[in-house]
Amino acid sequence: MIARLLNGGPLVLATGARHAYFGHDEWEPFAPGLKTLEDATTIRRRILLAFERAERETDSARQQALLTFVIIGGGATGVELAGTIAELAHENLREDFRHIDTRTARVVLIEAGGRDWNPLIHIPAGYMKLLDHPTLTWGFKAEADPGTNGRAINYPRGRVLGGSSSINGMIYVRGQPEDFDHWGQLGNRGWSWDDVLPYFRKAEDQEHGADEFHGKGGPLAVSDLRTDHPLHDAFVAGAQQAGYPYNADFNGAEQDGVGPLQLT
Repeated sequence: MIARLLNGGPLVLATGARHAYFGHDEWEPFAPGLKTLEDATTIRRRILLAFERAERETDSARQQALLTFVIIGGGATGVELAGTIAELAHENLREDFRHIDTRTARVVLIEAGGRDWNPLIHIPAGYMKLLDHPTLTWGFKAEADPGTNGRAINYPRGRVLGGSSSINGMIYVRGQPEDFDHWGQLGNRGWSWDDVLPYFRKAEDQEHGADEFHGKGGPLAVSDLRTDHPLHDAFVAGAQQAGYPYNADFNGAEQDGVGPLQLT
């Protein structure tokens, strides 16, 4: 995430994996010092600061400029930011800022790719043809490595509305809690497991309902695997015979084990 509040105008937020490839040096004069992910609290403070500056401004044209938000990258992060800003402007901020109509805030979402109309995006098995699609991905490859016998492995990153979420295989698995805690221990405030779990729950619409680890009513529908095949059962049974514990929920209390996956 790269962000900067421009002196005379909008808050610009750049999202997505693409920024790792255009090089941070290009962004130095644009966003000095912002070279790592900022936590959601910091981004929200910057959004609120934009509204505060607009409220102090008496010139209507400049006020409107300050209420313009430009989001670069229409992937999962970009569209979520756009929705968050719209929610803040239309609901939460109307009582906080009485001298401006926060509903006049404008959100501009810029995506290098096109709309997600390609049938392969909406057919579950289609993701196999999306991994190196010439127009729906950026065509990235990892560096050749001795561990892959000198091959350069495809590194699929979506170049389409929805970003990499539009080209994945629908599998829903959160990160390892210990990794989040490690990031928090390194000084990344807001990124420990206890900090991010409420956001996972808020985003989720789990078909089994809400509990300690899952949410209900969010924008992301999460369900169990619908396919029933004898090979699935045989694989799980074989893994259990080999000593792996059965795990019915990889997004619950524990991620070790073998069992069915959840899908979006």
